[in-house]
Amino acid sequence: MLKKGIFIAYLLILAVLLPSDSIASLISAYEPLPKLQTPDGLEIIGERAGYSLGDISISADVSQDTEILRGLYTFNIPDGGWFYSFKLFRPVEVEMPTVDELFARYGYNRYVRRLVSYYKKEKKSFAERLRRAGRYIDEIARIFVDNGIPPELAYLPLIESGFKTHAYSPKRAAGLWQFIPATAKKYGLRIDWWVDERRDPVKSTIAAARYLKDLYDRYRDWDLALAAYNAGEGVIDRAIRMIGKKDYWWIRRTKFINRETKNYVPSFIAATAIALEPERFGFTQIETHEPMRYETVEVNTPIDLAVVARFTDSTISEIKELNPELRRWCTPPNVSTYTLRVPAGTKETFLARLSSADEDELFYVKLHKVRPGDTVSKIARQLGTSIQAIIELNSLGKDALIIAGRTILVPVDRSLHEIRDISEGIRPIIKARDF
Repeated sequence: MLKKGIFIAYLLILAVLLPSDSIASLISAYEPLPKLQTPDGLEIIGERAGYSLGDISISADVSQDTEILRGLYTFNIPDGGWFYSFKLFRPVEVEMPTVDELFARYGYNRYVRRLVSYYKKEKKSFAERLRRAGRYIDEIARIFVDNGIPPELAYLPLIESGFKTHAYSPKRAAGLWQFIPATAKKYGLRIDWWVDERRDPVKSTIAAARYLKDLYDRYRDWDLALAAYNAGEGVIDRAIRMIGKKDYWWIRRTKFINRETKNYVPSFIAATAIALEPERFGFTQIETHEPMRYETVEVNTPIDLAVVARFTDSTISEIKELNPELRRWCTPPNVSTYTLRVPAGTKETFLARLSSADEDELFYVKLHKVRPGDTVSKIARQLGTSIQAIIELNSLGKDALIIAGRTILVPVDRSLHEIRDISEGIRPIIKARDF
């Protein structure tokens, strides 16, 4: 009782420092503390461990919106050699430069002024980019600061993709950061029939931070790093060798980089300046989109997005918007677990409904009996799916051999098959199936 009294006294001290809602999140009952999962944009402070003290245990559960937790408060409660300690969190500090500081860091000249004038003439379309930026900019900036990247580089998608997650170029670049497939895979982004992680605003931003950091380490100059992001390292390396200077503005005067790269850095500076102080450049009453608000859940079975929408009392459009990497109607069936975003405040409801769901609610496949002359490509074409999807779902290997008379699984969008009236043979996939 004495130890419990000491613990309560500590909580009373803590109550002076933090709002009561924060205190409630620090208490959990009767079990060892789980491994801490830190929300994006929150900085971990110190170490944390926990053991049962009588019938009380301490937890530092924090949600994505825990902006009220600031500073560092650590309490150790001795207990015969064991101890409690817990830490609180504060949001990573993000401080954007002023426009004048931006110009001092990256340059301000007639090329930048020309691009500022261009964006002012294209005010309607550029204002729409600024509005879209509001959905992602805070999270991107926090990721960049956490990775040692200047936060103003979070505005680079203004000139790359216009902050469109589904932006796709003729050169096969995709997503906010316009990664081409080779660079995306180099930095750990997955691209297949089911997902394209270049379209995920968080995963692609982490990859972009790593890439930009590598480029800066190579050139020790952000203007050159940005030029290389656009043109490729080989082009910038050759230009430096030819002129004997590591100076973007000198290289810009030469024929060693193309027109797009010559305009790339000035475009970034001009676009970012407007984003930092829009009123200064005549952009008034810009109502930016609301930041992404979500929770994440781990699912160990593929699940139809229509089911996710129903379990979270939302819409398929909302689920797709939170998970833009998903290219199909469901989460990928070729992974053992998948981290899915659901609207903020719906995680517990989703998990409760998922745990009690019937098998026929989650994910459907068509049971296709292989006929003589069938090939994987022929079946995929007939049933509106991909060769790779069938191979992965049936573990067919590189040769993709199928044998007449056997039954294979073919992933299907149930709603499409109902419309096309070819739903015969469609069955639910068992939740415990090992993919």
